[in-house]
Amino acid sequence: MLAGQLQRIHDHFNGQRRLVVVGYSKGGIDTQTALVHYGKQDLVSKVITIGSPHYGSPLADLAYNDWLWFLSTLLGTRNEAVYSLQTGYMQNFRAQTDSHWARSKTRYYTIAGNSWGPIYYPTWYGGLYMGVDSDGVVPVSSTRLGYAPELGLGSWHHLNVFNGRNTFNVFLSRLMPYQTSSEENEMNELEELLRHQESYIEPVASDWVSTNVLVRGGEMRGEAEERFHVENDVEKISINFLSAHPLKELEVYGPDQKKVPVTFSIQQQEDSIFAGAYHHVVEMEQPQQGEWRVRGLSHEDSAYGLLVTYHSDFSDQIQLKDIGDKKNWQLSIELEQVSMQGGNHEPSWLGEEIEISYYVRFVPDREGAYEQQGIVMQEEVRTESKPTTLFTLPASTEAGIYNMTLDLKGMTPEGAIFERTIIKSIYVNEQGQAF
Repeated sequence: MLAGQLQRIHDHFNGQRRLVVVGYSKGGIDTQTALVHYGKQDLVSKVITIGSPHYGSPLADLAYNDWLWFLSTLLGTRNEAVYSLQTGYMQNFRAQTDSHWARSKTRYYTIAGNSWGPIYYPTWYGGLYMGVDSDGVVPVSSTRLGYAPELGLGSWHHLNVFNGRNTFNVFLSRLMPYQTSSEENEMNELEELLRHQESYIEPVASDWVSTNVLVRGGEMRGEAEERFHVENDVEKISINFLSAHPLKELEVYGPDQKKVPVTFSIQQQEDSIFAGAYHHVVEMEQPQQGEWRVRGLSHEDSAYGLLVTYHSDFSDQIQLKDIGDKKNWQLSIELEQVSMQGGNHEPSWLGEEIEISYYVRFVPDREGAYEQQGIVMQEEVRTESKPTTLFTLPASTEAGIYNMTLDLKGMTPEGAIFERTIIKSIYVNEQGQAF
C-alpha cells in the first residue's frame, strides 16, 4: 500500500522531484521495505527515521515469550506487527535489506531518544525491563544504521520523540533537495564506509537481552500468586504485576512470611506493545535476602505477568552467547568467574550447580501463523556452573521464529539463591540460517 501511495504522490507532481519521507517507529522500517523490496527506490531521495527499531525491540520478544503468552493473547497484542519486530526477525530483515543493491539509491538519516519518560509513564516500564539506553520501547543502538548519519539523540521517549516541537528542527534542513556538493560527498563517503564493514560494529540483539529480570505469568482466576528469590547485596527490586484488568489488591510477603505494607501505583498502558495492560508497581529498597511472595487479587478472571527487576551488580555476571555459524547455531550460558568475599579464596564459578529450565515456542513465518502457539522443546537441565550449551537448532527447521524463555536458578558465591529469566528470539529463514 505504501509503495502504491508513493507512486501516486510522485506522479501527481509529474516526477519533477524525488520525495523525502519521514517515518516514525515502524514507519521507518515500512518505508525502507517499500523502497528496497517493492521497487520504489528511485522515487525517494531521503528517508528520515525517528525512533525506528531497525534491529527490533526486546519488548516484542517479551510479548511472544512463554510466560506472558496468556496475557498477550487476552490483550490482543500478538499481531503481525509485533511478530515482525522480534529481534531475531529484524536481524534477518537487516541481512536481506542492507546488502540489497536498491538500498544505496536512497539517503537515510536517523533520530533517537534516550529517555524512559517520567516514572510510571507507559514508556518507563519498557525501559525498566530492557535496562539499556533506550526510549522506553526501542534501544538506541537499534535505531541506528551503519550507513545513516544520526541527526539527533535527545532526552525524548518513544511517545514524544515524534512531536514537532521536539525534533522537527532537527531534520528540517534535510527536507530540502541537495543544495551543495558537500552533501553528495557526504553520501559517497558513507557508501565507502558501508563497503568496509569492519569500521562499523553492527548492533547485536543479544546485547539487549536482560539478565536482571525474573518473569512469570499465566491465567488468573480471581487471584494469582508467585514466589521469587532475592540474592544478597541487591540494592532495590521493582515488582511490576501486569494484568488485563486492574487489581483490587496487591500483597507482598517477605522471607519471614510477614505481609509487607506497600503502596502500589496503577497505570494502564495506552500505547506500545502491551497496550491495554494494567501495571501495578512496588519498589523496595535494600530488600531482605530470601524467598518473597506476591499475590494479586482481581474482581474478575484475567491473565497476568510478573516482572521483578533486580538492581544489582550480580546481573552483569550472567552472559548469554551465540556460538557456531548461521547453519550450526547453538546457544550457551556463561557465568562469570568471580572471587569469593574475604580476599583469600581462589576465583570460583557461581555455585556448585545451576538449574536451567527453558521453553522454546516456534511460530512459522506464514500468513496468520503469528497467532499460533506451540512448544517445540521443553527441558530442565542441571549442570555444573561453567560455559554450557543450552540449545541447538534442529538440523531440519521450518522458517519462522524460535522464541526462547530461559529460567535460571543457582547460588551466588555467598550461598544465596538467585533467579533470573532470559528471553531471546531466533529467526530461521527458508535456507535454514539462524539470525
